[in-house]
Amino acid sequence: DPEGRVPSQMVCELRENLVGKVITGETLILSGIIKAESNEERDKKTTGILTPYIRVNSINKQKGK
Repeated sequence: DPEGRVPSQMVCELRENLVGKVITGETLILSGIIKAESNEERDKKTTGILTPYIRVNSINKQKGK
């Protein structure tokens, strides 16, 4: 990975024992299920648009990155 690269971003949902295991700035490898949530659940003005997110099952921290 080239230095100075802007990281890819996606909303990740952590549950139970995964909550509180990571901090901002860490490089991670996540395993999970990609899901989509209707924006209607958040914003009643928007219809028919889905927002993808990852329901995380496991986290591996990358050392030295």
